[in-house]
Amino acid sequence: MTRRPLKPEEQKLWREVTRGVSRLEHEPQRDSEEPAGKSVRKRPQSFPQPTPSPLRDMPPAEQMALDAATQRKLRRGRAAIDGTIDLHGLRQAEAHAVLTAFILQSRERGHRCVLVITGKGTKGERAESPYEAPGPGILRTRLRQWLAEPPLRGLVFGIEEAHPRHGGAGAFYVFIRRKI
Repeated sequence: MTRRPLKPEEQKLWREVTRGVSRLEHEPQRDSEEPAGKSVRKRPQSFPQPTPSPLRDMPPAEQMALDAATQRKLRRGRAAIDGTIDLHGLRQAEAHAVLTAFILQSRERGHRCVLVITGKGTKGERAESPYEAPGPGILRTRLRQWLAEPPLRGLVFGIEEAHPRHGGAGAFYVFIRRKI
């Protein structure tokens, strides 16, 4: 996470708040059974690394088992889109629920390629307040994670950024497995 520089009035306020504060001396914790002269260094606790999501590192659709005609249509922005959903303006929980229902419904209808519009998100320069996340939008970021979680995990076999004609970086083609 990159931090934005403080405004002059924020710097002045911070200096006022921290004027009478002094740094604490760090003293290692001691066990009660150990003599006071010996210090005990505790090892930092290690946290388990998250397991990679199967769709997070999913190769682009062109590298997957798509026929040459479909690959050509994707490159030219002429992919056959069976359905479209726009998640703009929705909160994460709402967007997740709507996306899940849409993918499940699309599979029931036999759709193979749907367009999911997430938007590009707020750029760091455009952030109106310090509480807005800089960089790619949260819906855009979370889309791959949601598709990799149940109940969508087994239904989706690919995701590809859309052609500029269909929304470019703010939209994705989602490829749905055939119903067996």
